[in-house]
Amino acid sequence: MERQILLSIIITLILLNACSLTSQVSKTERFAGNPVFFGWYADPEEIIFGDEYWIYPTYSDDYGIPDRSRELSKEQLEVQKKCNKSCIPKANFFNAFSSKDLTNWNKHSHVLDIKNVKWASYSLWAPSIIYANNKYYLFLVLMIFKTMRNIVVLE
Repeated sequence: MERQILLSIIITLILLNACSLTSQVSKTERFAGNPVFFGWYADPEEIIFGDEYWIYPTYSDDYGIPDRSRELSKEQLEVQKKCNKSCIPKANFFNAFSSKDLTNWNKHSHVLDIKNVKWASYSLWAPSIIYANNKYYLFLVLMIFKTMRNIVVLE
């Protein structure tokens, strides 16, 4: 818990100070910059697993090349057609980002995709992850057919 709080503080400081720091450093030093990684993301969850830092954000909208869930079920597609402004129709998956040095980040695309959650319709957001009992548990909010927002835990 203490490491997670420390990680959150470090990432916040990096994001807030990256622009001002880049003008003060020599050409040989590298910083992550602001943003840490490109994309239209929200709700970042930061955690340390072993010797790696991880960020699990909500995919909010396209940035550059559109990213989409593929192979959705017929029922998922029908429900998504009726999606209005209160839902986030493009937030159908989670990307994760990992780093050993908080500067160089690796993107892990679609670590969870709605195409693999047949009982859900759209809008995955606000992920949180823990490791316990030799398993990873992902907490998230999503839309389940004919119901509003639901909080679920995936193991």
